[in-house]
Amino acid sequence: MDNPDHDPDEPGSFAVTWEEDTRYDVFEPDGTYLGVVVAPHEFTSFPVPVFGRDHVWAVSVDEQRVERVVRYRILTEGS
Repeated sequence: MDNPDHDPDEPGSFAVTWEEDTRYDVFEPDGTYLGVVVAPHEFTSFPVPVFGRDHVWAVSVDEQRVERVVRYRILTEGS
């Protein structure tokens, strides 16, 4: 996507930015791979989220850049 803050005169400035989904691999306690969880767009990976069996606590940032701690429910097949 185009970077609106790009400054061609600044060597460290890039004309485009990468925007990717935040994803987490999920494993059982015994190491069995369960799959991938794709986080909502407003979800941030720092500070580090806290995962439970069916939920995750994370910081969410709204359109006005206000940060909030939010509890997200993790949906699985059949839930």
